[in-house]
Amino acid sequence: MVRPFKASNLRREAKETLARWMLRRRREGAALALPSEDEATHAWDGRRRYVEDYTFAAVQPELGVVVRLEWLPGRDAARTWVWVLQPGRVRGAVQLSRAHESDRWRAGGLRLDCDTPHRIWDVHYVGALSSESESPCETRVDLRFEADRTPFSPGVQDDPELLARHLSAATWDSELLRTVRRAQARGYVQTGRLSGVLRLGDELMPLDASCLRQHRWGVLDWAGSDRAFHVFTTGPEASCTWVHWAEFPFVTLAGGFFGPALDPATSWQDRRVAPLMSVERKDTYALQVAHGGGSGVLTLEPRGTAIFAVDGRGELSLTLGERSDATGWGLWASQRRLLARP
Repeated sequence: MVRPFKASNLRREAKETLARWMLRRRREGAALALPSEDEATHAWDGRRRYVEDYTFAAVQPELGVVVRLEWLPGRDAARTWVWVLQPGRVRGAVQLSRAHESDRWRAGGLRLDCDTPHRIWDVHYVGALSSESESPCETRVDLRFEADRTPFSPGVQDDPELLARHLSAATWDSELLRTVRRAQARGYVQTGRLSGVLRLGDELMPLDASCLRQHRWGVLDWAGSDRAFHVFTTGPEASCTWVHWAEFPFVTLAGGFFGPALDPATSWQDRRVAPLMSVERKDTYALQVAHGGGSGVLTLEPRGTAIFAVDGRGELSLTLGERSDATGWGLWASQRRLLARP
């Protein structure tokens, strides 16, 4: 029996074929072994919302730490985030300051040092952190990141079948292609341990936490996607899960990695992580995840949340949560667009 011809089916198949070709070319053109030079800052290409960021997000039982430094060359500025999240107690600071052209890894009391590219970083901060219910607290942070896996490049090492499906479902037109060309960005994430000491006033807090490190450069518009989230959790036997998801008017993009023994550079082809459903309620954060071993719902019970706006364009929330199965803790970072769509 011959199936009736449908133009919509032909368009979708053509888009999926083109998406697979684009992904194959992108994977072939991106070396899995990233050069050590990529750890340094990159030259500004003149784009308006160009951002280069270095982020460390670490979690251990009852404690989450998020440290981020952004270089904003179009504004000759740098922005720092330092957040310490505990159950029922959240302290932090977001500061915009003048950039140090000679030392782009230093701003607002925060200093980053790369000891060994793709392996060891030092994180130092001296300044005040504030909370809603307490006066500003003088804080000192002295931490060291040590990697336990090679870097993972989102969009390059994400599951190709998942990406092809999302791209083939997109509304492709000339404006989409112009937007994609304008918004191309590069970067990678890497898991490891972040250890050291936090001093908050007279309180000393030892840290030996699972950590997700991110380095990204390119255009970043906090109003670009309508909604987005990143979830990083720890599990049994020191396993880590990281899932990213972003919803745009024309396409939804997702990816990440899952499992206790995942080597992103070699075994990712055999694992698929697909956020199928996101449910955000006051009492729980739930994410349905499908992967090579099956599927399940990953839930985090919130223990502390920080909410703040960035550039007046997007609202961010950082949440420390405990897994409902009591096997670990996690950080859930959500973004939503504040501006109305035209």
